[in-house]
Amino acid sequence: NETRWFDDEFTGLLTDAQATLDVDARREIYSQMEDIMQERGPIGNSFWKKVWNITNSDFQNVTAHPTAYFLMANVWKNA
Repeated sequence: NETRWFDDEFTGLLTDAQATLDVDARREIYSQMEDIMQERGPIGNSFWKKVWNITNSDFQNVTAHPTAYFLMANVWKNA
């Protein structure tokens, strides 16, 4: 919980969900929890955009990362 967000109702529902064996009942509790998080919690709706990753052909094993980070640990350059 990096945001340090706390909500008494949410915490109570979480405790209830963890103690509920019935899958459908637990699903309903989690649905209520999702609503709370979206209405007053730490959730911000994400958006996606197209990201281009253009690389010189001398570099091998370059892959696109979902966060657009350049992770080069497994990349090498042809001699």
